[in-house]
Amino acid sequence: MKRGLILFFFFPQLVYSIEPKTAFIDLAKKVSSSVVNISTTKKEVSDMVQIFPGYFMPFSLPQMTGTGSGFIVDKSGLIITNSHVVQNMDKIQVQFAGDENFYPARILGSDSLIDIALLKVDVSKKLIPFKFGDSEKLQVGEWVAAIGNPHGYGHTMTKGIISAVKREIDDLNLFPLLQTDASINPGNSGGPLVNLKGEVVGVNQAIARGAMGISFAIPINNVKGALQDIKTFGFVRRGFIGVEFFSDGEKGALITNVISGSPAQKAGLKIKDRIIEFAGNKIETPRDLPKAVRKASVGKQVSLKVVRKGKEININITPQMLRKDSFSSLRPSTPRTKRGQRIYGGFEVVPASSLNLRHFNLPDLGAKHPLVIRVKPNSPAFKGGLRAGDLIFQVNKKIISEVSQVGGAINKKGANQLDVLRYHQRYDKYLLVSVHFIL
Repeated sequence: MKRGLILFFFFPQLVYSIEPKTAFIDLAKKVSSSVVNISTTKKEVSDMVQIFPGYFMPFSLPQMTGTGSGFIVDKSGLIITNSHVVQNMDKIQVQFAGDENFYPARILGSDSLIDIALLKVDVSKKLIPFKFGDSEKLQVGEWVAAIGNPHGYGHTMTKGIISAVKREIDDLNLFPLLQTDASINPGNSGGPLVNLKGEVVGVNQAIARGAMGISFAIPINNVKGALQDIKTFGFVRRGFIGVEFFSDGEKGALITNVISGSPAQKAGLKIKDRIIEFAGNKIETPRDLPKAVRKASVGKQVSLKVVRKGKEININITPQMLRKDSFSSLRPSTPRTKRGQRIYGGFEVVPASSLNLRHFNLPDLGAKHPLVIRVKPNSPAFKGGLRAGDLIFQVNKKIISEVSQVGGAINKKGANQLDVLRYHQRYDKYLLVSVHFIL
């Protein structure tokens, strides 16, 4: 007993680190007024439903609603949230702690690659912005709290620790994330992850499907680096060279596509070139290339090294500024199918990776089915009802799990039936829809 008292007397910080006592009570009082609930609405949308083979009629879905979280970063009414919370929404409203009213907000800018959006709300009340912490200094085991609007239960706080830092999550973000066991649920997206000082150190973004106590947040340092661009231009000025690439198991990033008119094309890069160095940065894996390009100055010539037909070649390239928020500017891709084609009957398909699904705001299905990313207007497939965002389940009664299987199953001189999985946000599930067209 005496030994325990002596321990507390000489090492009170040890007891505090193990049992915070009133730390989270004080934290809640300090920061709750800087967190907002977000409510979104999308107007009624139209779609087509098949009534008989080859015959469709239009129908309307009721308006769709969603919830999310955000936090104040400037007393003028600037609020940060995730871009996936507010993108493509017609109406955005925010609610402050202790206030039953909802206030209209507008999007000043966003960046889907970082998954950040900046909102502006005009209110007469005094707003208290968050102070930014330093996510680079976070340590595993450090106490944190998540505050947000899970399942519509506004201004809910959960506590936990930093479970891991610099967590690489394929297809989720272009930089490592923070992992925490603080409970995060649908509706927490866009809310702050804060330390015991009341500083925001991350933006809550995602949870691991089917796993308890595994949540991810965007490091606040990555947000700080992009915030000024979003405030000034409405988007993040990002270097662009214009290639798609993937890993074939060898060192470097193997180019699978060179965008017409891009810096890559002007520099003479070719399909099957393997980039092994960019601006002095070694490219060991495809993930290294976007990071290296982001470091390069826009408009300034740099040198890259490629392996072409077994020989190393140095090439000078000048990254341009990406002028719109796009997933296609610089991202790992999958190999093209035979002869480089992924287009069948006027539509294009890609693997349903997490990144590609998120581009269409689709949940992970948990099964492999090619994703339709483009349907040519007035093509047979378009007239038959196929739409971008559909997942191809069957082609002419053959179950499809790979992009390469689509071409072999398509009847190129006759009638086709595609059974596709189409997600409806209203019902929060995929519905099976049959599409018919003749080539």
